[in-house]
Amino acid sequence: MIKTSETTNGVADGLPTALDVAQAKSKYDPNPATTAAWEYLRGKTRHAPPELLRDGRVVLAGTKTVQAVLYDMGLDLFTAEDVAKAHDMEAWMLASIKASEAYSLSNVNAYQHRQRDAIEAKLAAGESTGDMVIESRETINRTFLAHLHAGENARKRKTDTEIRPFCKPILEKFWAALETHMAALEAQDRLESVAFDLPYSPRLLWQACYSIACAYNPSTRLQSGATWNRPSDIFAGLLTF
Repeated sequence: MIKTSETTNGVADGLPTALDVAQAKSKYDPNPATTAAWEYLRGKTRHAPPELLRDGRVVLAGTKTVQAVLYDMGLDLFTAEDVAKAHDMEAWMLASIKASEAYSLSNVNAYQHRQRDAIEAKLAAGESTGDMVIESRETINRTFLAHLHAGENARKRKTDTEIRPFCKPILEKFWAALETHMAALEAQDRLESVAFDLPYSPRLLWQACYSIACAYNPSTRLQSGATWNRPSDIFAGLLTF
């Protein structure tokens, strides 16, 4: 039989071969430990793979490790506009926190004493004090609490409407890059174990990357609720403030 451009060994071009079908059915995973780790992170499985542990414990990763991993991945996580916006939101939050400090309930006595001292100063100067009062502790408490609640609500609103929506795509980008990086590390480790005829064992950096992935999981790091967050809290280790 003469072969044509339409057939190759009796198989029409473009149709899957028996090998293609077998590979599709086998669903071979070259990075099973990374796949299992991320399925656990995403809540698809109940048990973490044993490769994540070293000496029975999760490898802890500090700020310097996070920064080194980010550099190692060569990931441009922030644009110049992102950095400027993050710093602007951080400045707003710090100013809001500073404004609320004056209304700390620990300042109630001092506030009441300042009212008393102001009246005494007027009297000493022979001036009228008819329009001056010393508020009760309960009244000052209520006033201070109103200011504190207003500041707290403003920070929560800023977090929910601006900070979390801004941080979410950046964290998701970092998280996706971590998964790819872990897969690449595992692939290299498995190649080396085959080349040297040694059993596979994940490197310390791969295990540390998992700890970083846990810490920067967008679904937990950006949980909305009764609290507020500064950009420096969310991007700790990823961006300098």
